Amino acid sequence: MGSGLRVPLIAVYLLRWLTIACFALLASSPALAQGEFAVRFQYLGPGPANAELRDLDKLATDHPPETLVRDQGGGSWWRGQLPVPSGSEATELPRVLHFSAAYTATLTLLLPNGERVQRSRFGNSGPVWGLRTQLPFVLPASRADTVYLHVSDRNARRIKPQVSALDDYLQQANSRKILITSATTALLVLALIAAVFSRSFGGDAYRYLSGMACLMAGYVLGFTGELYKLPALQSLAAVGVPLERTFAPGAVALSHLFIVSFLELTRRRPLVARFFRILATLQVLIVAASWLEGARPSVTGALASNLLILLSIPIVLWEASIALAERVSAGRYVLLAWSPALLLLALWIFTLQDWLPATLDIGGLVYCGLALQVAVLLLGLADESSRLRHERDVATDQAGHDPLTGALNRRALQAHQQVLMADAEQHKQPLSAVFFDIDHFKRINDNYGHSAGDACLRDLVNRVRMDLREGEVIARYGGEEFVLLLPKLGSAAAAARAEALRERIASEPFQSEAQPIAITVSFGVSEWQPNDSSDALLNRADQALYRAKERGRNQVVQWQPSP
Repeated sequence: MGSGLRVPLIAVYLLRWLTIACFALLASSPALAQGEFAVRFQYLGPGPANAELRDLDKLATDHPPETLVRDQGGGSWWRGQLPVPSGSEATELPRVLHFSAAYTATLTLLLPNGERVQRSRFGNSGPVWGLRTQLPFVLPASRADTVYLHVSDRNARRIKPQVSALDDYLQQANSRKILITSATTALLVLALIAAVFSRSFGGDAYRYLSGMACLMAGYVLGFTGELYKLPALQSLAAVGVPLERTFAPGAVALSHLFIVSFLELTRRRPLVARFFRILATLQVLIVAASWLEGARPSVTGALASNLLILLSIPIVLWEASIALAERVSAGRYVLLAWSPALLLLALWIFTLQDWLPATLDIGGLVYCGLALQVAVLLLGLADESSRLRHERDVATDQAGHDPLTGALNRRALQAHQQVLMADAEQHKQPLSAVFFDIDHFKRINDNYGHSAGDACLRDLVNRVRMDLREGEVIARYGGEEFVLLLPKLGSAAAAARAEALRERIASEPFQSEAQPIAITVSFGVSEWQPNDSSDALLNRADQALYRAKERGRNQVVQWQPSP
């Protein structure tokens, strides 16, 4: 297929998933959930987080109230008026002040009673029932208090404060945790399945996919903080950002290597394969640099990693489209799995980099998208492995069979004979070999043509094959000569079977296109003896066949020692 078909292929997939992304954006619009209220804060100015309440009360500001807060340099103080639920929303339960996109911020809340509470994702992130990414503060119920918020964030990210009734927040937090648990469980199960397939089928693609799924699960658990709630892993929270940068860029690096293997880029497009390996290496270097910088590495590493991911997204989709155009089935699975996940990932990166507003919350979609991506890729990889195994089995089967008659060839006969002889010796059972060929076969070729002779050979094999029992094999030894191996039959029983075949073949002429052709067959039978070699067994059956021809053909002769 020409390159002109590649653009429409990728355009169809992109259009489909862009539509899904648009609906996702609409679903993640800034509309507030039931029982949730926006909080407006006024910027007061820079200052330390330990400022006193009386000093903050004296500060005047001309800044208008805003729904988004951020660190405007060196730490910033904001004053906000908490909303009071009214009507049916009024409740005696406490309220929860929580924040969207406060991923790298340290927030300090100063209450009217002078109480000071600090939250950060890698420190005290709030109650255990809360979401670590939202840094929840528990507030008294139904009071219109003025509070002060200090924001310290080297990324100067826009953060959205919200107030929810406790029961509403618990319901939302529980739903999000169920989603996180489901997504990570799916990723880990898929990683285990991929590892099992790797041991069964081999190949690098399964190993890359298994490692990628594990690191994705680690990223989801680490980013959401659920990883640090396990007693044995609570100390990992002190590691901070480098751990997350190990999971995310590591998963991206393995995904690049998976693409190289799954799309066969080393064979098909070696330059593109080298490019993806370079991208994978750069992601690993970013991981190493993050660990060297300590628990709070610079934002440069995250920006570099995210820019490399954004650079790779269109290239992955383009290469998958090219593979599909070249009838490489893996391209279809990459487009189906990667296009929605990569588009969601691009939106997620834009959110993390604060290039999209903090009101956009697609974290749940991203987690589900990652699990779906791995599932589709695993399905595609299993399908591809099954196809390759089938092709290999067919090729192996064809290599062991005579192309004209479908009987085993001489090499496959030798392999089967060794197995049957070993089995006969182990179980002390008989084994017989029957040599046979068509009488006066040259006359058939001379009188009716070689095509008729070939048809007679095929017909003979088909007739004999219909009489075979389990474990018995027929092989073409050469020309018009064939061999039957009959396990569990002694010489006399094998001769009786051969006699029945001889009579049936002689009584049923072969129906050629021109006229019926009468066929007779001569048989030589020999029984395996302990310590026999494979050649000895067949040589005796061949000698018996020779004697059948000497005696007039169209008969069965059992081998007997010469007088």
